[in-house]
Amino acid sequence: MNRKVPLINGADGVRVGMLLCAPAGTDIIFDEQQCLQGRNFVNKLWNAYKLINSWTVDNNLQQPTYSQQAIEWFTNLISYTQLEIEHNIENCRMSDALHNVYELIWDNFCPYYLEIIKPVDSKKIDKTTMESTNIIFSAILKFAHLFIPFVTEEIWARMKYNSSGLLATSKWDCNPIYDKYIIDQSEQLKCIISKIRKFRTDYKISHKESLKLIIRSNQRTFKIDIIKKMCNLSLVEYTDELVENSYSFIEYSSEFFITGYINRQNENLLDNIIDRIEYFKGFISKIEEKLKNDSFINKAPESIIKREKQKLEDSKSQLLLLQEKMRTITNE
Repeated sequence: MNRKVPLINGADGVRVGMLLCAPAGTDIIFDEQQCLQGRNFVNKLWNAYKLINSWTVDNNLQQPTYSQQAIEWFTNLISYTQLEIEHNIENCRMSDALHNVYELIWDNFCPYYLEIIKPVDSKKIDKTTMESTNIIFSAILKFAHLFIPFVTEEIWARMKYNSSGLLATSKWDCNPIYDKYIIDQSEQLKCIISKIRKFRTDYKISHKESLKLIIRSNQRTFKIDIIKKMCNLSLVEYTDELVENSYSFIEYSSEFFITGYINRQNENLLDNIIDRIEYFKGFISKIEEKLKNDSFINKAPESIIKREKQKLEDSKSQLLLLQEKMRTITNE
């Protein structure tokens, strides 16, 4: 190892980097880039603290519905992750335990939870959301302390919420309980948000430009307040009819129609649809081959097989929708 690596990335960054490339049962193949990834992860945690600490509590503010929903989701996710970490540590799978912490912070807390509850156009936040966020962030610090002892202890000491005591001697929840349905619902929500954001990127539509989302689905349990906040939508509503002159996609057997935008790429629309049709044809072919593979069917867990079948069904529905849209455009 280059002597400068710990100086550049910090002790916590190097520790995280080493564990990220050290899965159980294999030799460590050291890579300095992993230490950089570790440093970035530590910075992400520190920046999350700085963001939370920048907010001021306004006792007159009511808690928004999207904040209530985000807190419910993350409280359950914290309990689920704790059980996963404990299981991996008991089985001496420290790298897997680190990945549990990494995914919790990098993939969920920073890009979704904080963005959902972040005050709009001000630094003021309601008291209930702030208190719940401090509890959630404290739990995250306890998990991360296993691998990032120095930085997490410093953050813990600076947090106004923690008046005394060391993070190293703090206790974890003795009886973590979670609702898997709420966690799965939120994973669906993340996929929907990702699809809407991808649409904005593909069609060069600014995030400042409000859009409308219409949902055609038998299940009407989507957390529409979170979708509106995360995707800057002026309207989210349900329908039983097809919506014409819209961009559409299918997720979890539900159809989503985006409207209210000026299509500045109209001349490229047909090319875009053709590309997506070709993509889904290839994707469907790969899934069908996988499901015909006896080795995969016999060895894969039932949940994985079920998920692959769901992906196949959604992809076929999306393909039919795209083909119908292409026929409509070519006949105009």
